[in-house]
Amino acid sequence: MTPIIILAHGSRHQQAPADLDSLRRSVAESSGRRVELAFLDLCLPSIDQVCAHLHAEGEDQAVVVPLLFTSAYHHTVDVVHALHNQPIALHCTDLIGTGEDVARLLSAPTGCTHLLYAVGSSNHESNQAVRELAASVGAQAVFATGVDKHDLTQVVTGYESVHISPLFFANGLLLDKARAALAQHTHVSFAPPLAHRAASVVLARL
Repeated sequence: MTPIIILAHGSRHQQAPADLDSLRRSVAESSGRRVELAFLDLCLPSIDQVCAHLHAEGEDQAVVVPLLFTSAYHHTVDVVHALHNQPIALHCTDLIGTGEDVARLLSAPTGCTHLLYAVGSSNHESNQAVRELAASVGAQAVFATGVDKHDLTQVVTGYESVHISPLFFANGLLLDKARAALAQHTHVSFAPPLAHRAASVVLARL
């Protein structure tokens, strides 16, 4: 069967590769297929390294699943560039997106104010897609960066109980910063990043 390459952005966070490898393992176990993990930046192996390795082992094609929630610069430029001129044929699936199957991974305890914490973008349409995802699960979108950046400490003020669902596949520096900023706010709880729980969504893109 054609191998799968899960293509992530990459992070300087030490835990991120392990979180994403748990996703890779879950997809491999569920699909019975060979699954490789590659990164666009900051982590290894790169997509070039993975493609070269597959080629050396006799593979002539692979399916690439971009781990991206919205179609902004990383999707329209970085992914396109990364897949160009590789030694094997690459068939790129749709990005993960912000649809119903992603929404099913997001929940909060009853009675909590639910916040969906996302990286954020300079692209208004991308941010709007996250807002619509948040609204579909009864949450409010909060952005760490980009044109719609929020001050998370101000957002949580005034609520009795807040639960934050990170729209992250893995631990990252922005998520660490958010946790640290709210460490003294005992009424705030965080869900873990999606990691292996996103395996069903990855499989649905194949």
